[in-house]
Amino acid sequence: MMSSYKAEFRKVGLMRRASVSATERAGFAARLAAVGPELVAAFPVDGRPPVVSLFSPINSEPDVGPLAEALMAGGATLVLPVDWSSGTPLLFRGWRPGDRLAAGPLGIAEPLEGAAEHEPDIVFFPAVAFDRRGHRIGYGAGNVDRSLAALRARKPIRVIGIAYAVQEVAEIPNEPHDQAFDQVVTDRDIFDCSP
Repeated sequence: MMSSYKAEFRKVGLMRRASVSATERAGFAARLAAVGPELVAAFPVDGRPPVVSLFSPINSEPDVGPLAEALMAGGATLVLPVDWSSGTPLLFRGWRPGDRLAAGPLGIAEPLEGAAEHEPDIVFFPAVAFDRRGHRIGYGAGNVDRSLAALRARKPIRVIGIAYAVQEVAEIPNEPHDQAFDQVVTDRDIFDCSP
């Protein structure tokens, strides 16, 4: 029963995200570049630059290129998730805008094999749908939930969801293994979802 609810939210969220205009997409990319560094700075780490995970956009996901440039200019170490197909928590490899990327097992662009691995302090992930409690719907493979659970078991991290406002739903049903966002940034608002 839960999976059918999630499948319906996934279908609606993908349709809503695909309907966003090019102008709105460009505006959101600029907004992320403006507010993202402030969100990163609000989660301090011990006397070193933060390690921040972004993502390679697929399927109409928001553009994080300007955000990457802004974070790099502020001294952050950037990483991207690697190997979405293994059924185990994702790895995170170092990356800078302009670096060559390769298609991973699912066709998602990721850093090359020799890139250094880092554990992120702050993770930005896209959502297919979300609610204001921070519950999220992804593509259904469980990679994000496994990865966030593994990271949270090792250290404090901040998980920031990125989605368009049209992807918000009133309430997403959640299960014990589901990992929620701490914050969600949309093209209109920022929601603090921490308990």
